Amino acid sequence: PANGRANHIQSNADARIVWVRNMFDDWDRQNPLEVAIKRTGGPEASRQRTRDDRIQHAMEAMEGGCDVLLELLHGGFGGTDKSNTVTTPFRRGGGWGYAARGNFKMADDEALLLTIMAAEGGYLGIQLASPWLVSCNSVNASGSLNNAQAKANPDGSYTYVICVKDPGIHNWLNPAGLHEGEIFVRWSTLPDAADKVVREVKLLKLDQLSGMLPADVAKVTPAQRAEINRKRGISYARRYMPQQA
Repeated sequence: PANGRANHIQSNADARIVWVRNMFDDWDRQNPLEVAIKRTGGPEASRQRTRDDRIQHAMEAMEGGCDVLLELLHGGFGGTDKSNTVTTPFRRGGGWGYAARGNFKMADDEALLLTIMAAEGGYLGIQLASPWLVSCNSVNASGSLNNAQAKANPDGSYTYVICVKDPGIHNWLNPAGLHEGEIFVRWSTLPDAADKVVREVKLLKLDQLSGMLPADVAKVTPAQRAEINRKRGISYARRYMPQQA
């Protein structure tokens, strides 16, 4: 128990992992948190694990991981089994931020159009993943976009396009060739009532897309996309470099 101590997280006999989430929007300037773990008490370190120990641990981890994934895929984490939808945001555990989950399913000649509200000055991030929750390429491709990487509409909302081939729209979420998968959205704070921030989720034919996008939507050429992705890869690599004091 904390017994009045600040910044104390009480563990239990089953706990094995500490999660630390970095919320980056400016990849060129923000640095990852430094995390260190120091053991201050408890039993002495156990014997070195044998090969059989490691095999058994790997089997248990795979079984546990599959159980978690199956639970998430069948409605966990605020999800839904209905195709081409995004759920109403919910407040994250511990009171940190908000999140929503959805999914996409489309043919080569289709696109999913999403318009989502963001709070002024708040973080908004959206990412794509495979049906087994493997993240789409966000290192040197737009498998994810945050509020600094995407272009906002005049009213502060963000309109995204998910489709297999690059539509020449700046806010293209690249599904890495997948025709179906998962959508995750995270906010640090909401601009309005939770049921109003996911404004539109609409499946279209690609030839209908131009007529449904905002008139002043930001567009990119193939050369511009390649340059955006090149710079994105360089910015991403910063988090693994030693940081200067």
